[in-house]
This record gives sequence, structure tokens and C-alpha cells, in this order.
Amino acid sequence: MPNPPRKTPEELRALRAASAARRAVVDEYGDLTVKLRPFKADQARLADLAKTIRGWYADADARLPFTAEGDHYQALVGPKANETKIEDIEAVYDALGHDAFLAACSITLGALEKAGANVAALTVKEQTGSRSLTVTEIEA
Repeated sequence: MPNPPRKTPEELRALRAASAARRAVVDEYGDLTVKLRPFKADQARLADLAKTIRGWYADADARLPFTAEGDHYQALVGPKANETKIEDIEAVYDALGHDAFLAACSITLGALEKAGANVAALTVKEQTGSRSLTVTEIEA
């Protein structure tokens, strides 16, 4: 097996600089992770409280904002955001035609399950999602 070509001094400097930059990013990520770790439970509780407050107005007029008051704070609950959905899938099929419809079509796993389909037989699982990232401190 032949030896790989030797790197020029400029290439070596660039590699060291890139390595130092990566090390700095990892260390900054670690510092922030450690700094924010104590607030994780508070962030989860905050999300739960927001869900509870929004839930009070779930059946209220979607166009209207509301104000929820406590003894020390008030929370403005805004109107619901607009969502666009397809009401008549057959009309979409007719408008696009067979090939374009199939190219544009996207079906959720939940919809397949609800329809009673064998999801495992109709799907392929690939590792395409985001990677987890866990930081641990290096002992000196």
C-alpha cells in the first residue's frame, strides 16, 4: 500500500486551525449545557403551565385574544394561528392528475394506522433523523 501524499505546511496549519476551532465550539457547547442544566426542569414546567393556560381557551372563539390574570402577572393568550388544510382530496387528485398527485402525496403514519393498514409492511425505517448530542466533562 503506497504512502499517502505528504501535507504541505499550509495544509497542516489549516488542519490545526480547523481542529482548534472545532475544539472551541465543543467547549462552548459544553459550557452552555452545564450552565443551563439546572433550568431544564423549570423549562419543562413552563411548557406544562403554558399548555394549561392555552387549554382554558381551547373551545373559545379562535379569532379572539384573551387575558389570564394572576396576582402578580397577566398572560395574553393570542388568537389561534391560521392553518390551511385540504378538505377534498379527490378534487386535488382530479386537479393534478395521477402522476403529479402521487409525486406530491404524503401520508402520515398515524393516518395509515387509523385506516387499519399494516404500517410495517408499507414503510421502511432509515437512520435519517437528527443525531443526539450529549456532552460530558473531560477530567483534567
